Amino acid sequence: MATDPQPGPGWWLASDGKWYPPESHPNHPAPLPPPTAYVPPSANPRYARGYDHVPEAVSRGARGRFSKRALLTIAGCILYIVSPVDVLPEAFLGPFGLPDDLVAFAFLLRTAWSGRKD
Repeated sequence: MATDPQPGPGWWLASDGKWYPPESHPNHPAPLPPPTAYVPPSANPRYARGYDHVPEAVSRGARGRFSKRALLTIAGCILYIVSPVDVLPEAFLGPFGLPDDLVAFAFLLRTAWSGRKD
């Protein structure tokens, strides 16, 4: 019985005299599973601050919720509000001395709202 020439690399000749593709060979290795969607921590923007070895919940608790600048601004606003030394002192002006404290309080709230690390 005459056989056809080998059709391509990897094709094999079975006992029935026919050529078969490489993937149908009994000893052909199983295909590898598709790669997972692993993203190294250094390439993940969620961990761009360098805490890739610390989970998100732990890093927020251990590292704090605010930047240093925001914390200093908040502390300064609180000290200004409770301080007896003001631009408009309440001791002399009564309720007319409150606008500067209200401005400081508004600035404190704005900083606390926007100064968070996200």
